[in-house]
Amino acid sequence: HAGALYLPIFPTWAVAAPPSVRLSPCDRPLQLPELVVSLRGMLCGARAAFLANSVGSGLLGAVLERAPELAGAAVFSDPICFELSSGDVLHNFLYAEPPCCGGRWPRDYVHAVQRAMVVLEPSVQFCFRRTFWWTHNYIHPADLPCDALVVLGGCDTVADPHDVRQALEAYQRGCVERGETPRVRLEWHEGWLHGGLHSDEAAQRRIIRDVLTRPWEAHGEGGQREA
Repeated sequence: HAGALYLPIFPTWAVAAPPSVRLSPCDRPLQLPELVVSLRGMLCGARAAFLANSVGSGLLGAVLERAPELAGAAVFSDPICFELSSGDVLHNFLYAEPPCCGGRWPRDYVHAVQRAMVVLEPSVQFCFRRTFWWTHNYIHPADLPCDALVVLGGCDTVADPHDVRQALEAYQRGCVERGETPRVRLEWHEGWLHGGLHSDEAAQRRIIRDVLTRPWEAHGEGGQREA
C-alpha cells in the first residue's frame, strides 16, 4: 500500500502505566516524549495513518497534539479522547456496575464481562487510578492536525456514544457555519458494542483501505506521505 498504519496498543494484557511501543529488550513502556521521538525516527519525515481504539485514542490524541507533523490521517474507534473533560468516562470505566439482573442484552452483560476481566485487573486499576493523566489525553476535534474518521458503536458503555456524537456533530455544524471544512467524519453503528470494529473484519478492511487511499491534506505541519 501507499502508506504505513501504526496502531498504538497495550503491549501486554497487564499494564502498570499507559504504554505505547514495546522495544526489545526494553522492559518498560516508552514515555510520551520517547514515543514521539521513536515515531519521528520511524517515519523519517514522512506522515502516517493512525488507528486507535478506546483508551488508545487518548494516547493517539496526545501524540497528535505533540507531533502534528506525523499525521496524514487518523481513525478513532469508540474514542474516549473527545469526552475526557466529562467525568462520565472515568465513572463508566472504573466505577459503573451493570445491574445484577434485568439488564439490557447484550449491552449490560458485555459491560459485566468487561468489568470482571479487564477493569478489575489489579494493574489496570493501578494504571488508570495512579498513572493515567486524563487531561493529557484529551483532544478537541478542532486541534486535530489531519482529517479523521470517528467510528462509534451505539451500545458502547465507556464513553457515551450519543454524547460523543452530539459533541462532534456540534463541531461539524460550527465549521460549516464558519465556512470551514470539518476535520472529522462520523460513522455510526447502532448495534455495535465497545470494540465492535474488532469483530467486523469487513469493516476493518474497508476503513483501512479508505484511510490509505483518501488524499491526505494535513491541517498541521508539512511532511511527505510515506511510500
